[in-house]
Amino acid sequence: YRYESPSKAKESLIQSIDLAEKSNMDRLSVEGLNKFADFLSSRASYDSAIVEYNKAAALAEKVSYDQGLSEALLGLGITYMRKGNLKLATQYLEENLKLVQEINDVEGEANTYNNFGNIYNEQGEYTKAMESYTMAYKKNAEIGNVRNMGIAMASIGLIHQKLENFQDAINYFARSDSIFKDQEFLGGRAFVLKNMAIIYKNIQKYPESLQCSSEALEIYRKTGQLREIGQITHNIGNLYWEQDDYQTALIYHKQAYEVDTQIGDSIGIAMASQAMAINYLSLNDPGMALLYSKEALNIASKLGIMLTVM
Repeated sequence: YRYESPSKAKESLIQSIDLAEKSNMDRLSVEGLNKFADFLSSRASYDSAIVEYNKAAALAEKVSYDQGLSEALLGLGITYMRKGNLKLATQYLEENLKLVQEINDVEGEANTYNNFGNIYNEQGEYTKAMESYTMAYKKNAEIGNVRNMGIAMASIGLIHQKLENFQDAINYFARSDSIFKDQEFLGGRAFVLKNMAIIYKNIQKYPESLQCSSEALEIYRKTGQLREIGQITHNIGNLYWEQDDYQTALIYHKQAYEVDTQIGDSIGIAMASQAMAINYLSLNDPGMALLYSKEALNIASKLGIMLTVM
């Protein structure tokens, strides 16, 4: 239900947690709390997700449930990364990597390496990101986790894309998309479509880019993933800016800014602020351009990140 019917997913999770607690089934309680936190995080309710992950972690430690503790630590790392707190995200991932290696949890290692790659990607450390994603792919291959192999491929494609190795990126995205189709994995397909759209924009194939963006946005709206909706809306704004339609671009960048502000995505707010500043400059409004440029610079300085042009 998570992607197809979020309301049913939430209802099922709450029922499972209640049943487990009433039956004093501690391990199932931990699993339920972790899955509920996953659900909340995927819908950008980050603070609520952190509360549930911490509940799961505390109970897992109490009953010596290492797998449940690992899932909570990983979830905390991912959620803090989504909030833009890369320092705390790294701390939780490092703690989890140590744990999964101690208990020989190969899948846990793979997931942790994948998220280290995401953090390095956010920080612009692309060589480290590539190394982490490659480790994630190898670990998933060891256990035959095909879907997560596809995720690692898509992530490697993303790094090639950022390094402007567009043909390599297309190849990795195509391979991962084939897996996601077989697995009927909507989230994976949306990720690939989103990044294919960016590549098409970079090689100035704007109609193809807009088509991929629209398909990805439709999936994200269906699954209620606000962070991704903000990203896609931002990218559509970029498309219009590239075609000198600054007014339409500004509309989409404002929408992205509103979504990012709603969910507290600091990195997204910085990127949207920068894009809006560029739009205002293109529309001969230097006052507003300066205002949003300062906001973007302030956030980027606090987070220790570098911003690209758009």
